Amino acid sequence: MGGVGPAATVDFMNKIIESTPAEKDQDHIKNDCGAKSADSRPYCKFGS
Repeated sequence: MGGVGPAATVDFMNKIIESTPAEKDQDHIKNDCGAKSADSRPYCKFGS
């Protein structure tokens, strides 16, 4: 999956919402989009 920033999360969640056949709020898929700590990309790639 592409980028890991907040805009990528919003884009992904919008795709899920738009493709869910929901007629009311309760019909939508439950999700947990809470902020999780993650290492920076340079750290993950180079280990420093």
